[in-house]
Amino acid sequence: MSVRKFWDIDQPPVVLFVDGGDRCDPLERTLRSETDYRVETVEDGPAGLDRLGRRPAVECLWISVPQSTSKSDSDLDSDPDSNSPALKLVEEAAKEDPATSIVFAPIDGDERIAGRATAAGATDYVPAAASIEARVERIDIAVDRAIDRRHDAEKRSVLETMFSELEVPMYAKDDRARHVLFAETELTTNPEDMFGKTDPEAYHGYHSDHEETYEDDLEIIEEGRRIENRLESSSDDDLWMRTTKVPWIEDGTTRGVVGLTLDVSEYKNRENELIRQIARLQQIPDYVEHDLKNPLSIAQGYFEMARAGDEDALDAVEESLERMAVLLDDFHSLATQELDSTSTRRPLQFTALVEEVWEYVATEKSTLELDVLPETMVVADESQFRPLLKNLMGNAVEHGSTTGRSQSAGPETETETETGNANTAVTVRVGRFEGGFYVADDGPGIPDADRDEIFEQGYTTSSDGTGFGLAIVREAARLHDWEVSVTDSELGGSRFEVSNCMVGTPLDSTPTGRTFELTESVDVGDVAVPGTASGGDGTYHVRGAGDNIWGLVNEFHFFHTLVDGGVRIQGRLTDLERASEWSKAGFMIRSGLEEDAAYGFVGGNVNRDPDVNWRHELGDPGHNHQIEGVRDRHEWFRIDRLGELVSCSISTDGEHWQFVDRRTVALDEQVAVGIAVCSVASDEAVDARFEDVSVVELSE
Repeated sequence: MSVRKFWDIDQPPVVLFVDGGDRCDPLERTLRSETDYRVETVEDGPAGLDRLGRRPAVECLWISVPQSTSKSDSDLDSDPDSNSPALKLVEEAAKEDPATSIVFAPIDGDERIAGRATAAGATDYVPAAASIEARVERIDIAVDRAIDRRHDAEKRSVLETMFSELEVPMYAKDDRARHVLFAETELTTNPEDMFGKTDPEAYHGYHSDHEETYEDDLEIIEEGRRIENRLESSSDDDLWMRTTKVPWIEDGTTRGVVGLTLDVSEYKNRENELIRQIARLQQIPDYVEHDLKNPLSIAQGYFEMARAGDEDALDAVEESLERMAVLLDDFHSLATQELDSTSTRRPLQFTALVEEVWEYVATEKSTLELDVLPETMVVADESQFRPLLKNLMGNAVEHGSTTGRSQSAGPETETETETGNANTAVTVRVGRFEGGFYVADDGPGIPDADRDEIFEQGYTTSSDGTGFGLAIVREAARLHDWEVSVTDSELGGSRFEVSNCMVGTPLDSTPTGRTFELTESVDVGDVAVPGTASGGDGTYHVRGAGDNIWGLVNEFHFFHTLVDGGVRIQGRLTDLERASEWSKAGFMIRSGLEEDAAYGFVGGNVNRDPDVNWRHELGDPGHNHQIEGVRDRHEWFRIDRLGELVSCSISTDGEHWQFVDRRTVALDEQVAVGIAVCSVASDEAVDARFEDVSVVELSE
């Protein structure tokens, strides 16, 4: 008896006899005495069918009812099913429970009807003359076959439930690494869209790593190797996946690959944050002891001189205490940067913040040059952005114009190491570039050989430096998903660049008063569910589906008009349905209606977070920035175009605008301007409502 039976797990296999009469009594007694089967009997067909519908399940149905009433051979050949209770019972039992083995064992009649019984659903035929031993053997075979069938059916049911209900990203691929089974989860593509495609074909540009995944699949299929709990990080974004994949083997032949890939980004990123946090906390006591020792000794030494009557010594005490306060502030920033889980990002007045922080780090001989428009904004978390600015500008001032000291006991043992000249002026310039900003100086610069090390904790070229400043810069940038690098400054010193940011400035443009109406409704890209648009006088309802607006994917519904030259479209997104947590709607300017056209987009998602998207060149991957955790609800969005410059803005009231990003986009003289709606769910459309929409011409 098979040990794989996991339905009715506490019951032995059931053998059910239907109207066997005295002929079946010896067989029943043998089964009860020599096997572990549960043997049951019923008097007729209706009772047998009723029993098939109840638990425990029947593995073998033994039918011994008379196969027919009196019939001539010619009647049997012409109408084999007429008036045959045995055949009717076989047919109805096969429909009632397809997994049950039906053994047809007639006790009278013409045995030619056995073939018709098999056609009706019987799985075996036992002639009336068969011995008890032969009949027991056939029952054993029937029970095993039923267990195999029911086992496969139960496994299939379990598998279907796991794929459809657990929302775990499981999959199976054939011998050419094409998806044949794929679980649908909130984070995955529709299984119908995945079927028959390899990863590069299915994801078509979401991530650059899918080609490597495809190569892994082929190696598993061709070489039989396994991948177990492999941790992988995406090269495109901060994703961590844990993957297990093994060959799918059937009857010794590799049919393909089966696997499970879990998104562990949240846990892995948190783990990495904690590791970095612990590493910093472990180092801070050493830095505190080392870096506070000198200013403390200086303060103590000069304090004794002041007590002896030297009033000028108090200035040195004050300077040392201020230095200690700066150190403690740096220690606190470094230790607690990642502990504030309530931090938010929002548009900040860039120039005002720079000037405010400059007052804290400036010296008498230092000069600040601001190479940005006063209206410039940066999307950042202020609690993290301030330490970044402070340390970048403070580093420029310190290494460009100060004198470092190496002291151990007090003023009588003071030595100096020249890292600049206290009387030398230093200029610090802060400016923007596309997708970022910079802090440059005219100081001594940083040698090429040191540029890979300067962001490490403890690295400093100043005898009184903490070595924390640029480490804080690197951590603050990382927490924003920014990148920071150093190069030569046009002023002659160093230039620190912070990129992958949202830095917004207005275009130097003026509305001419000429307006345009949205008139054309079209689906862009390979949209599975057609979209629609209706409305007028600035109020519109747009329904759209589409897989996404991101990477190489460009699928959405677009209600638009064509405009030559400068243009602005703005309005309110007042309502948006949810099909995905990334469903989005907003305002777009694009070079054309082709799927690979260049574009700029600003709008909102279902979480009410402002969403900015760019494709700089025809056919390039698109990029996305979300402004998460904003305190105020921004319903108003605006996008301006002059030449190839595009500026995106958001507002809470439609009057006071915050410039969140500005980019260069390869646009022709004529552009498509309008409203875009994307469900980010290929098989489902969402409705969006826009109000106070206007399209106006701009001139320089």
